[in-house]
Amino acid sequence: MRRRRGVLAFTSSVVVTAAVVLALSEYGRRPVDGKSPVGEGPAPAAPAAGGISFFSDEWMRQEGIPVYRGWSVDLETVALAPWPRLGARGAYVRLHGQEGLVNTYVLEIAPGGRTLPEHHIFDEYLFVLQGHGRTRLWQDGKAPTEIEWGPNTLLSPPLNAWHEHINLGDEPARLVGMTNAPPIVDFYRDLPFVFENPARFDDRWDGRAAFFAKVPQPHGPGEPVASPKNPLHVNLIPNVLDLDRVMFRWQAKRGWFACFSMCGNTLNPHVSAWEPASYQAPHRHGPGATVLIVQGEGFALMWPSKAGPRPWQDGHADSVVRTEIKRGMIYSPPDDWYHTHFNVGHTNAVYVAVTTKGRELQVQAFPHPGHNPAVEHVEDGIGADHPHLIGRAAEDPMLQRLFREALEARGSHATPRPFVEP
Repeated sequence: MRRRRGVLAFTSSVVVTAAVVLALSEYGRRPVDGKSPVGEGPAPAAPAAGGISFFSDEWMRQEGIPVYRGWSVDLETVALAPWPRLGARGAYVRLHGQEGLVNTYVLEIAPGGRTLPEHHIFDEYLFVLQGHGRTRLWQDGKAPTEIEWGPNTLLSPPLNAWHEHINLGDEPARLVGMTNAPPIVDFYRDLPFVFENPARFDDRWDGRAAFFAKVPQPHGPGEPVASPKNPLHVNLIPNVLDLDRVMFRWQAKRGWFACFSMCGNTLNPHVSAWEPASYQAPHRHGPGATVLIVQGEGFALMWPSKAGPRPWQDGHADSVVRTEIKRGMIYSPPDDWYHTHFNVGHTNAVYVAVTTKGRELQVQAFPHPGHNPAVEHVEDGIGADHPHLIGRAAEDPMLQRLFREALEARGSHATPRPFVEP
């Protein structure tokens, strides 16, 4: 092993072959070597390992902070440890559904503290779970730019730009990072190349402060808002709970959606909100989509598409994973798994999600969500644009039963209502 400027590196030749591509397709197929701090209901086993070892797994272990694996993790309560590389406290999270395409981390900065500067050649989003502070960004030879953040801010340091985070408050600040570091680290297997690369991506950010003044605003008169086919180009979202003017409202009128293209990334975020006593129509897509709950109470269900649209009715109830919905909970449906999110609270439920399917920029190696010819599509008046959805008439009756029971336990007798989710 060798160490350069605080980054642990492993001697290894860089040979990108078909075997590496095969390894990428096997992400997530390994046994659980740790437990999620939170989990409820049946817990099907994670996909089998297949004897594949990943460089990114070893990198995260050598960072000296906990690495949690599971179906879901509560990021507000997860235990952290000192993180020498960043001079703060943290933990990594590897969810089964991320399948090695995305990873998550929690970063905690002491009152008045700051992280050590870093830069890297992978996309990164930071969501502020708690605290107020400032992020300082710069390119070599150029003046730094500072942006302030608070609870519910979503920001993304531009690719390979220097950045450090400063806590301006009197309490610890807790941030959630979501990145596509694993495939980048696994392709090159040379950490100095990833973390000490001098390349400047001026087409992403040329160092101007005005870059971060581009915050969510409605499109021009007569133009649609931030729909899936017309994402907003922004570089900072000061508060994801303050997006009423730009969110696209689904035809069912019970859900909202806003898609963004940020900082030229191929990893892209969207924000979804849905009313009390409503749930998203069960749907499926490719791997890597990572869901972070910002607001709301309830539960989510996930099950493999091979169990069919009615897993309870067809005798596959043991394949269903249930996880809690609350602020700070994070989960990730595996590749081609149906999943649905239920809001049993008294306010709109809101989540931020990042996906490997860019709304405009695509990476061909990543599976396209919702397209598996081996799986029968079930529709109920949804329309040809959504072949990956289960319509209301085709749902398993157990979905409505579980939702009604959860609502009644909270004193509500509202009728559960689905809405369309892309």
